[in-house]
Amino acid sequence: MGRKGMVDRGYSAVPVADLFSEPMEEERLRITQVLYHEPLVLLEEKAGFVLVEAEEQLSVQGGIWRGYVGWIKASHIAEGAAGRPNGLLEEGLWVVSERGVPILPLPLGAKVRIVGEEGAFLRIALLDGRYGLLRRDGVRMVERKEEREGLLRKARGFLGVPYLWGGRSVPIKGWQGTRTGLDCSGFVNLLFRVCGLSIPRDANDQYLSSRKISLKELRPGDLLFLWDERLERVAHVVLYVGEGLAMEARGEGRVVEEVPLRERFGSSLEDIEEKDFLAFGRKVSAGRLIEDEG
Repeated sequence: MGRKGMVDRGYSAVPVADLFSEPMEEERLRITQVLYHEPLVLLEEKAGFVLVEAEEQLSVQGGIWRGYVGWIKASHIAEGAAGRPNGLLEEGLWVVSERGVPILPLPLGAKVRIVGEEGAFLRIALLDGRYGLLRRDGVRMVERKEEREGLLRKARGFLGVPYLWGGRSVPIKGWQGTRTGLDCSGFVNLLFRVCGLSIPRDANDQYLSSRKISLKELRPGDLLFLWDERLERVAHVVLYVGEGLAMEARGEGRVVEEVPLRERFGSSLEDIEEKDFLAFGRKVSAGRLIEDEG
């Protein structure tokens, strides 16, 4: 299968692209989303779709850490090599021409290759060979990392984003393309990404990567993991934001919201010393992915 001479690397060439479990464009088959300029390993082509590995979305598969594997529309890929991105969007922005004409919408979390500066704008090289301008104040350098406080500030900007199964994107003003939204781990993954921090895509893998802590150690920016004990794995993740509150993307028809811990877990958690506890009969664990220096 696949085509002869197919190059083995490429990038997502549209603002937001769905990855599906099968080579069909159906909502129920969405497993994750990739953002503009995300690197892809191209594995196989079939019926207008390409099986790819999304290298920046790590997951344990068969006991091995590798990028998420799924099917993407072939028309959504830019094949071949591209310059290394050095900018990261902190909000959804439109790339514009020298005359201010909108060229391409880019989502929060997308990476771009900055090639110059023009006043309040950055000049970027697009994957199709064109150049455009982005507002400087909405882009940060890729290598800069946020501390815990910065992550919590940015988390507030996700409030109200609609839930979407397999979602890992935030709406872009003025763009009506691929459906955007966040599932529970997509929210956490994208939030950490915008802060310059690389973590796994799925809740269970985020748990595996975290340092396990007791509830008494819980600090704003730490995570709470809810288990599906029938499957013996974590099935949901919640961000603790402090003052007895958590943020989560919980289910279809809802939005990213802030909820009191006592309401969500049946306890304020202050007096729980164990690393695992039961909330309404469901096992909950706490983990830390941000280690403070000093």
